[in-house]
Amino acid sequence: MEIELKPITKVKNETAWCGPSIVSSITGEPIGKINEVIKAQRVRHGYGTFLRFNWHSGDEHEVRQAVKGTSTREIKLCLNHYGFDINPSCNNAPKKTKGKEPTISQWLKQRTVRECNLVSAGHHWQLVQGVYFCDSFTGKPVIVSVAPHQRARVRAIYKVTKL
Repeated sequence: MEIELKPITKVKNETAWCGPSIVSSITGEPIGKINEVIKAQRVRHGYGTFLRFNWHSGDEHEVRQAVKGTSTREIKLCLNHYGFDINPSCNNAPKKTKGKEPTISQWLKQRTVRECNLVSAGHHWQLVQGVYFCDSFTGKPVIVSVAPHQRARVRAIYKVTKL
């Protein structure tokens, strides 16, 4: 079953960072819900909190902030929550040139399979599905030839699948 990239869904001018943005593009869920899922997973796994203590008044209040800086594990757990999974892609593994990882542009030219891939490049998450590209900067799927960050070095490629 092929995955279709969707426009990133934001409500009330939410800030969309790259991790929640790619999950939104895969699932179609709004950024706010995805942020809550990631925060809940952080709390469940013991590194993060929903509450912040106000030292002046002595009260705790719930924090509603955007999720910045997501790990591969957090993205995997969040996608699992929505019925998707990521695994390292053997078919589209980047081939090093001159001892360096290829740029996104080089990888796009050398890939052989047009599956839905989650790409980690330049400390940023991006999605590539066939000839379409999506990340937090584009906000919607665009043709790969006009995609930003084409000179960023590809660190890892993951295949996105439906559970």
